Amino acid sequence: MTDQEQKLIKQMRFLVGDTDTESPLIPDDTYLYLFDQYGSVQVAAAEALESLINELSLSPKREKAGGYEVERHDIDTLERRLTSLKRKRNRVVPMIVHSDRESWDDFDSIFQNNHRRPYGQV
Repeated sequence: MTDQEQKLIKQMRFLVGDTDTESPLIPDDTYLYLFDQYGSVQVAAAEALESLINELSLSPKREKAGGYEVERHDIDTLERRLTSLKRKRNRVVPMIVHSDRESWDDFDSIFQNNHRRPYGQV
């Protein structure tokens, strides 16, 4: 694994909250796959977290006390984190651009058509 891949995995693990190095919740290969699919640490982390929530919701916790057994789904914190990550991935970053610009084609290649153009620009 390259240094760049390890750095990406650490960033995504931090965003997901998957920071226990002894017992990671999601394998490194999954993080790399999601990054390859989405090309963004934020989006890949959100997808990883959503996958983790789905996995945990399918395997509820069971607790026994006396003669009673209780099943519960404990995913509220993860769902709040997912909501937060999804909000962040749609964040617009302001840029200062010279007003004498005649073409926005270079922005299309950099931002993959995922940017806002000034009012009136096509």
